[in-house]
Amino acid sequence: MLYATLLTAFFTLAALTLATVPAAAAQSEIYGGFQTFRWQETDSTGAELMHETGQLFTLGTAFHSGGRQVLNTTALEVFGGSPAHYETNGSSADHYHGFSLERRWEQTVSPGKPAPFASLGWKQWSRSIDSSSGYYGYTESWKSLYGRAGIRQKQGPLYWVAGIKAPLHISNEVDFIDAAFTPRKTPGYFAEIGTTGKDKNISLTYEYQKYKASPTVAGYYQPDSSERLLTLRAVFTL
Repeated sequence: MLYATLLTAFFTLAALTLATVPAAAAQSEIYGGFQTFRWQETDSTGAELMHETGQLFTLGTAFHSGGRQVLNTTALEVFGGSPAHYETNGSSADHYHGFSLERRWEQTVSPGKPAPFASLGWKQWSRSIDSSSGYYGYTESWKSLYGRAGIRQKQGPLYWVAGIKAPLHISNEVDFIDAAFTPRKTPGYFAEIGTTGKDKNISLTYEYQKYKASPTVAGYYQPDSSERLLTLRAVFTL
């Protein structure tokens, strides 16, 4: 069911891109890929409370437009998968899905020179953890507003990107309490390397984000958490 949903979303996004990109747009794209995913939560001493690991699959679309000084990019992505969930009292399956929407502004520079960029994005996802022997399942719903800034440089067919990611708002709603946790915001970072061709490119991206423990709500709190994503992506120009 998950993969059928993602496939439907892929073709829907592609159709929307073809239908809505302005005629003056420099380029429009669709892309797909997979991520090696790891999530870890620890207590105040650094001891592990739980971790999740596995693969997520991504599908997305992006379009670029702009003038002589700034390139504008809008990207929409959906993702999902079923990583394994491990805690001290047992293990279970985890059903993970979400989407992100990002608007990016990149300075137009001469070929070979570093191009600074900044972006504003919204990411929303949920994880539904199955009940298992000795373990009670539940669902978390995360929402994050963030900003990113960095440098992109292209040399021939190769390019690299590096920068920081700053959460502006984070919340996590858990289905067994009527409240939202608000983890404390800490900067993350990302890096990407890739190769471009006439109508496609391939890239490898690493992203790290940490979420500091939230205040206590109704006797519960969101522990220190970290997210690591290694993404292999293939992008096709329309």
